[in-house]
Parts: sequence; structure tokens; C-alpha cells
Amino acid sequence: MLANDRFNWETPNVIDPGEKPPMRPSRIEQEASANADSSDGYNSGSNGGIGYKPRMSSVMSSNRQKIALDVGDDGAEGRHQWDRQGSSMSLSDVDDDADEEDAEYGMQAARTASINSSGSNSSNHTHDQLPSVEQARLFAATILQESDFRDSKRHLFGGGNKKRSSGLYAESAPLASTPKFRTVNFGDDRSRGFNSAAILESGKKVGRKLLWVILFLVLLVGTFSAVSYVAKRIKSGRDNRSSKSKAPLTPRMEAMANFLSSASISQRSSFDDADSAQYKAIDWLSNEDLEQLQVPISVTDKSASATEAITADPSSTESEERFIQRYLAAVFYYATNGDQWTNSYNFMTENHECNWFETTTDENGQPYGVGITCNRDLQVESILLPSNNLAGTLPSELYRLTNLKMISVKHNSISGKIPDAPKTYDEDGSEDAGVLWDNLEYFDVKYNLLTGTIPSSLLDHTPRLQVLGLSSNQLQGTIPDMLSSSLKTLALDNNLLDGDIANIKDSFPSATIEYLYLNHNMLQGNLDEFLNSEDVSNLIELDLSFNEFSSDYFPKHFLEHHPNLRILDLANNSGMKGNLPNELSITSSELRFLSVRNNQFDGAIADEFFTPLGNLKHLDLENNKITGPMNPVIGTACPNLHFLFLGQNDFVRGPIPEKYKHLSKLRELSMDDTNRNEAIPAFIGTWNELKLLDLANNQLTGTIPDMSSIHKIKFLMLQNNDLTAGTSSIIPPNSNGRYPQVIAIHGNPNLQGSVEDVCLDVVTENDENDDDEEYQLTTDCTSVQCSCCKSCCSNNNCFDELNFNNLEHTNTKWEDNFERSDYSFDPQMILSDDGN
Repeated sequence: MLANDRFNWETPNVIDPGEKPPMRPSRIEQEASANADSSDGYNSGSNGGIGYKPRMSSVMSSNRQKIALDVGDDGAEGRHQWDRQGSSMSLSDVDDDADEEDAEYGMQAARTASINSSGSNSSNHTHDQLPSVEQARLFAATILQESDFRDSKRHLFGGGNKKRSSGLYAESAPLASTPKFRTVNFGDDRSRGFNSAAILESGKKVGRKLLWVILFLVLLVGTFSAVSYVAKRIKSGRDNRSSKSKAPLTPRMEAMANFLSSASISQRSSFDDADSAQYKAIDWLSNEDLEQLQVPISVTDKSASATEAITADPSSTESEERFIQRYLAAVFYYATNGDQWTNSYNFMTENHECNWFETTTDENGQPYGVGITCNRDLQVESILLPSNNLAGTLPSELYRLTNLKMISVKHNSISGKIPDAPKTYDEDGSEDAGVLWDNLEYFDVKYNLLTGTIPSSLLDHTPRLQVLGLSSNQLQGTIPDMLSSSLKTLALDNNLLDGDIANIKDSFPSATIEYLYLNHNMLQGNLDEFLNSEDVSNLIELDLSFNEFSSDYFPKHFLEHHPNLRILDLANNSGMKGNLPNELSITSSELRFLSVRNNQFDGAIADEFFTPLGNLKHLDLENNKITGPMNPVIGTACPNLHFLFLGQNDFVRGPIPEKYKHLSKLRELSMDDTNRNEAIPAFIGTWNELKLLDLANNQLTGTIPDMSSIHKIKFLMLQNNDLTAGTSSIIPPNSNGRYPQVIAIHGNPNLQGSVEDVCLDVVTENDENDDDEEYQLTTDCTSVQCSCCKSCCSNNNCFDELNFNNLEHTNTKWEDNFERSDYSFDPQMILSDDGN
């Protein structure tokens, strides 16, 4: 606000020193001062000679004149007119072009115009024409308001390069007779100096903001450009691949490609792709191989004289075979990502390809070569590269290694399809039925990532094949009906094969087959007549589990017609039903493993069924519909049992048979949910090989027997019985003072006491063991004190909640199932002196 003692008639435009003063007059005011006498619509004697552009002069002149007259006649009237008209004068009444024109002039020109204007007008005003103090105060406040608004506008759009519009100063002219701008200066720096610093600081701030904006825009544009560039390159790469020209070939490589394609070794188009194994092979042979073999003459390039020369010189044929063999070995290396192999086994060295191997020994100390080995004629006879990180695909060129006896690349990551055998042609160019792998006996690619179907051409070209191992891949479709008549091992397990087994029974090599693994597929068909022939006597291992096979009765012909059979696994075929046979028409059997788990077999089992099975080590009848008494004869007829699973059958209620005391070799015993009652026999505590004891879900009574002799036990399932605690401890420790890894005693309402000794042992076990063994202890929390129990159980599904079923079916420590023969070759087949 203005101070009254500082306001007088000589300074009508004085403003509060605490506010920012107006900077300078505009150029329009300078022009008006110089041309006051000729200004259109202005009276220099009454308005101070201040002029405006013609389009604004009449309006502004009338406003100023109106103010002067009203103030002179009546103060109140003047105040009313100022409020009504003077307040309407704002930045909107000022010519928009004034700011733009003002920028051309400096402060000195403004001061000169101000002095001239004041000198020419001061004599024309009288004291009677001056406004009252209140009117002057209002007028000054209006000037201050518009000054601040203009100042903020100037800071926003550039900070000081533009001057104030003349309208602000034109308003004050009629009210002053003293020099108009004398009171604008509050000292040498109060006006211009203060605003210059503010303008400079504002300019810096705006400049910094502008710099950040520029940097952001540069970054944004750069990022967009980079993304566009990458996208363009990717698209360009795709376009290049889609319209890719042929890979460059040197003259020597061109000659190789022509020969190999004309000899039907590889397709000519395969050499057009620089990423193909075929192109890489001839590139290596041409440019890197130190042997630098002579390139054979292409069949299409041979002239009559050349043909005669070749016929006369047998070494030329040998040269061709050697070149082809080295090329095929190189193709196999590149096709299976040889640069990523765990061991290169001297592949792609300057050595003869028959030296691309390393020697090791088998479990019997017999030496054999891993890699490529050859016969005495230096012809490739075996490719053995198990567990060596092979990937990629199997090239069809392998069929051209016609002296091969064995291919074994199991336990790798080879993908794609098993290649079809290439067609063969007669000399006249017609297709024939020639055999390429006439010598192949062993083809094993199990545990890879192969897809597709089993090609029938593979079997067509392998009349001597004895071992076909395709296990654990992703093969689909049906089993071909052209199996080799010499086949001894057929391993197709763990694939996605389907179809009816009856479709291959006529072509099945029943006279020679020894090991047949079809488990874990989706195969169907009735097994009542499958391999049911007295002529078949060589079957040793048969695994048909986890399929969709059916039968109307137990297929006992597998036992009666195959006296050498050691393993019979029919588990998890829900379509198999009927009674187990009352007897077998054999006096003895070599059978070691018998499983019919998870089927629909029913009825009682006659003791005579077990009489010939004295060599059994694994008997699994679990989860069927078997009734009748639990056969005590098992204890005497099968004394060599290591695994006995009788659980989840509806046996007649009774105790654990006393004759089972003869099963001292047992490692796992399962009788859960078999209606067992009375006490747990004490003889169980003497089986020092026992690892698993499952007596859950029965009506057993008494205490848990002393287990001090069982130092190997890891799984103790006694839940849901009627057991009671002993005098010393609920669960007695073994001979080492330790307890099983998994203990389930919940669901025994009369079992009371503490298991803190078990908790202490669990802590000790965890401290001493670095493995990831899972320790589980379940009790009824209301009757048993347990600070380390993982679960308090009140129902029969406690172990379901603990994922105990997963432990049962997937953890190898739960059930030491049989380990079937891992079919293998005879090392002498590779390193035999006679090459046969």
C-alpha cells in the first residue's frame, strides 16, 4: 500500500517501494511525444501529449479526457467515473503489437522520450485539475496491479527483452504536471538494477528447464531411432533369409558339392545354406582339413576316358570311399553341434577319421573306444557317444556309412525326427530295394528329444538289427509291423505311442525277442494271446506297465511259456481283471520280479500259485480287489523276497502271518489297509535290512516292538491303528540310537506320551546331513507331546496333506524298485581283430 505522507500532487504515479516499478515507456510513447501536435484525436494541452496508434487513439483519448473533466468538476463524480471506466483499462486495451515494436529500443531512448513529453506538457496543468488523494491512490493501485501482471508476463516469455506497453503510462499522464517518470527511480539500482537481476535469474531457470527438455527430447529421439534401426535390421534379416542367395562356394567346394550330390550322398540344395552341416563339412574339408583329400570326379563330369581310367585304377574307388567317409563323419559332427560336445574325442583333427576316438574300459575292465571306431579295413564300424551333450539332429547321411554295426548316442539332447532312409537306385537310374545298413546290429538313441514316428524305412534297411533302443523320447504313432526277425531287444518305453498291440503280433519277432519294454505309452489291446506260443522261450524281461491293455484273466502264459522270464511288470493297466491262477503248470521259475499293482484282479489267491516262485525278490499285488486270507505260504515259498507289497486289498481279517518270520531279507514291507489286527510281531524287529514298514490303516494293538536291530529303517508308517505306548518311549530307537526319517503315528487314540527324544534326533540329523532329505513326523497333538511335529493330524488323509503320496510314488528312497537290464554292447564287437 501507499503511505499518505509520501503521496503528493507532484507525484501522481508514485508506487510502493516494496513493489516492482514499471520499467520504461514504450516506443509508442516516444513517437507520441515527438508528434503530439499532429496526433489524431489528442489534445496536447490536456492529455500530456501521449499518443496511441490510430486504431486505439480515439478510445484512449476519450477515456483520459473523461477522467480529467470529471475530477475537475466533482471529486465524487470523478471517482465514480474512474471506477467505471478507468478500471476497465487493462492489458486487453493495449495494442498487441506494442510489445513487439518495443523490443527495438533501449532504455536511453525511453528516458529521452519521457523528458521531452514531460517538458511539453507540464505547463498545461493547473492545481484545480489534479485528482483527490483517494482517486490518486486508486489510480496508483491500478498501475501497480497491471505492472505486476506485465512483469510476470515478461518473465514467462523471455525475461526482459520486451518493454511495457504504453497503455500503463498513458493512464497517468492527465494526472501529473511534473516530469512523468521522475519518481519511477527509487535510487540508482532500485528500478533497473533489481529487475535486471530478476530477469537474469529467471532466464537462467528457464534456460535450465529448456536444457532438460532438449536433453529429454534428444534421448527420446535417440531411443526411437535405435529401436527403429534394430527393427529395420531384424526385418532386413528376415527378408534376407526369405530371399537369401546361395552360399558362396569356392571352386574346390563346388567340385565337392557336385560330386556328393551326383553320388546321392547329399542333396545339392543342402550346400546352398551356409548354416547347414553339409556346407560346413565341405568348407572344413576344403579350407581347414590338413589332409586335403583329392576331390573325386563328379559322375556327371566323367568322360569316357576318365571312366576307363577309374575302372583300371582301383585306388580311385578307394579314394572316393575315403573322401565320402571323412565327409560323413564331418557332417555328423556339425549336425549334432560338435562344438558344444563335452568331449571332442579327437573329432575334426588332422588324424584319420578312424582315430577320432578315445579308449576307456567297462566295468569288467574290457577296453572299448568312445567316438568313431573302424574295422581292419579302416571303414567306420561304430559311433559311440553317450552322455556327451550332443544336440541338433541326426543327419540322413548316416545311412551311407554302410559298414556300421553300432550307433549309440543315448543320454543326449538330439531332437527332430529319426531320418528316413534315402532311396537307392540301380545303375540305370531306377529305384531299387537295396539295403544300406545291412550290417547294423545296435541302434540306441534312448533318452533324447526325438519326435515324430518310427520310420518304417529304418527297419527296412536293418535286417540284422538286434537292439533297437528308442526309450524316453517323444515318439508318436504306432509300432511298425516290419520288425527285424533277428531283434532281441525292443525298447520303446516312455514315449507317446498308441495303437493296438494285435497289429504287430504277426510280425513280432517272438522267436528271438528277449527284452521287450513297451511301458509308459498309450498302447491298447488284449494280452490273453499276446506272445502266447510254446515256440517262444527266450523272453527274459517284459514290461507292459502303464498302458491301456486289457485281459479277462491273469496272462499266466507269460510264465508258463517263457521259462527264462525274470521280470514281468503288468502294473497300472486298469483293464486287466479276473482271478489270479490257482496254480502254474511249471515246477520252478526264474522270475525275479512280478507286479500287478493298480489293476482289477480279484478273488482269493491259491497257495499253489506261489509254490514255483521261489526265486522272487519283488512281489507287488497292491491295490487290487484280492480277497481271502493273507497267504502264509509266501513266507516259506518265497524266502528270497526283498520287497513285498500286499496293501489296499480286502483280505480276511487276521494277524500278520507267523510264517513271515522267514522273510528276513525283506527291505520293504507294505500291508496298509489289509484288515490286520492283533499285535505287531516281534520278529519284524529282527529284520536288519528293513528300510520301510507300512502297517497303516489296520486294527493293530499293543506297543511298537523293539527295533534296535533295524539300523537301516527310514520309513515307519503306523498311523490309524490302536497302538499304545511302551514303558520307556513311544518309538524305540534303532541300534545307533537314531530314529526313522519319516514317522507317522497319528490316529492312535491310546498312544500317549512324549516324542521329544525323536525331535532331538531330528535336529541332530539335520545338523549332520548336508543332503536334502525330508524329515516328517506326524502325531495326534492332543495326546502326544511333540515340539517338532510338522503336522497335527485328525483324519485319515494326513499324508495326502503332506504330499506323502508323491513321496511314495516318486522318491526312489521310498521303494527300491527293480533295476532292469541296461542293455549294452559287447566291447569285443567293436575291437575284435577279425572285424566281424
